[in-house]
Amino acid sequence: MSALSLSAADGEDEVFTAAEVATRWKCSASFVRRLIDNGELPAFRVGGKLLRITARAVREYEACRNTSSKNSAAGTPSASTKGASASAAEALKAATQRERRRSSAESLRTHPGR
Repeated sequence: MSALSLSAADGEDEVFTAAEVATRWKCSASFVRRLIDNGELPAFRVGGKLLRITARAVREYEACRNTSSKNSAAGTPSASTKGASASAAEALKAATQRERRRSSAESLRTHPGR
């Protein structure tokens, strides 16, 4: 499949798998699924089993993690986005910590004595 295109012109019918979103974000598909399970990234199921994420949900998730503003100095968050940026950074930090704990616990279960 070609690169994940998420321009505003994309139809709202366009959907992606967790693996496709993970490739775009350079993370694991299980991390994307965990965001979905935690209610941080909206998704829906096809046939009761297959997860799909809309292009709009991906754009909105990325936008809420945007730390800069067009009206601010380069690389400096505006006053209106500082709180949102801190909140998004905390959410990302918490998600990363959960992933590390889960991965560590899974490793201990599958490789006892390490």
